[in-house]
Amino acid sequence: MNNTVHQLKRVRWKEILPGYLLLVLIPVLILFINTETMAQLPYGFVAKKLTANNLRECVAMAHAPDGRIFLAERGGNVKVYHNGTLSTVHSVATTTESEQGLLGITLHSNFAQNGKCYIYYTNPERTRHYLDVIVISAGNQVTSSTRLNEFDPILGGFHNGGAMVFKDSHLYLCVGESSTPNTAQQLTTYMGKVLRFDENGQPAVGNPYYETGVNRQQKSIWAIGMRNPWAMTMEPVSKRLFVANVGGDWEEIDEVTSPDPSKNYNYGWDSRFQTGPDQNPNTIYPFFAYNRQRLEGWNSQSCAITTVAAFNPSVTNYPNQYRNKLYFSDWCT
Repeated sequence: MNNTVHQLKRVRWKEILPGYLLLVLIPVLILFINTETMAQLPYGFVAKKLTANNLRECVAMAHAPDGRIFLAERGGNVKVYHNGTLSTVHSVATTTESEQGLLGITLHSNFAQNGKCYIYYTNPERTRHYLDVIVISAGNQVTSSTRLNEFDPILGGFHNGGAMVFKDSHLYLCVGESSTPNTAQQLTTYMGKVLRFDENGQPAVGNPYYETGVNRQQKSIWAIGMRNPWAMTMEPVSKRLFVANVGGDWEEIDEVTSPDPSKNYNYGWDSRFQTGPDQNPNTIYPFFAYNRQRLEGWNSQSCAITTVAAFNPSVTNYPNQYRNKLYFSDWCT
């Protein structure tokens, strides 16, 4: 599947889906990303094609302060769009079977000075996920690559997660439950969790179980009860964190800024397969959820929330109705 980079005039944030890399403008609506959608732009917006069809299964991206855009292809390539040119800066050996591959990318909040870029991917043997940090120079050369973490053995293969955000001095990383729902509630595994690390991949001081955790996995936990947390965004003013969590009957956007300790930091997914408003009332309900089975004309077994982006820049020429919004897209079949 080839991807193309498009830019919409006035746009300052970008969103990736299989099939296209583009900027989505419709607030809190489910979008079908195809040629027809690209033609139906809001008044005053113009689409501009930035690259040829030379991206393949681009699943995540990260924006550098200097305007560079780093893109993760599921097959293992880290590419950069810079000064009108797309090039490969780094590659890892991986696999694209069972929803696996290079699944996450984010930049250190001090990237302009240290060049640190974090990537999350599956090993070629389909047995583990890795977290690496690479250092990228201003000239797009990788000067070092370091393995920071090796995660629990993969179980079911699907639901691998991969959402990442670097907020202040912490790396937030989401890991799926590997098609094994009961792992999402277990405190001794990374699976089905939002994790929080320091910049060197160590469990972050202040995590809920940092002082009492029996192993590295428990010490790293920020939140539990996730199914397949696939995308994450940070609202730039308040720094609130939101996760697009691929659900069961309900697709979810979960706010994970400060998980409620009275609910055991628990977002509800477990072996009862309940999501959205159907989940246990003693768990943290989604910030927003929608039921695909109630959407007329949709094949409810073939759709999943795949992107979320908070748009609230300090300076923009977008009309006011587009500001302070969460945007998301749902990918079908």
